[in-house]
Amino acid sequence: MGLAVFLDLWGRLKSLPRSGWLIGGVGRAAAESIADHVSRTVLITSIFCDLINSGQEYSVDCEKALKMALLHDLPEVYTSDMGKETTQYIGLEVRRRAEEKALKDLLAMLPRNLQDGYWDISAEFRSQKSIESQLVRVADKLEVVLQALEYEKAGYLHGLTKGMLEELDGAAKICDNPLINDVIRDVKENFGIVSVEEK
Repeated sequence: MGLAVFLDLWGRLKSLPRSGWLIGGVGRAAAESIADHVSRTVLITSIFCDLINSGQEYSVDCEKALKMALLHDLPEVYTSDMGKETTQYIGLEVRRRAEEKALKDLLAMLPRNLQDGYWDISAEFRSQKSIESQLVRVADKLEVVLQALEYEKAGYLHGLTKGMLEELDGAAKICDNPLINDVIRDVKENFGIVSVEEK
């Protein structure tokens, strides 16, 4: 198996739904795909990187952050989207091992000189120690909130869950960047969202 097979397999993400929306009552036809989620997460990551790099405090490695965003749900090609309910039944460690094996098997299809670099970028994202990994996590959580708002507007959901806001606010707190916090504040104000801390 090689690069052509890898690219073909990635196409599965275009049709695999995000399980949380199905469980939440969004019908299969309207459910966001994993690829849909990754796409907007990458866009948000790009905006975050450019905002930070236009400031004076410090800079981030945009290429690395964008690769993290592109790869962050890649294991779901094989594992599908294992949401919170699945994780409660199988345990976080089993889920982590399954995702790591799926990622390793997928990356093995890439040219050898790319495999280690992509693995390292994915591992850095999972560790959540670098600014790049933290801003991608915020982008990931912000994308979930934006999707929930779209579903609410379409009548599928009745308000954001407390958990969604807690995860976004928690990720933003760890990242602790004023420019990213401004974006989140703007989204909340635009949609009339009250932060968990303000409730």
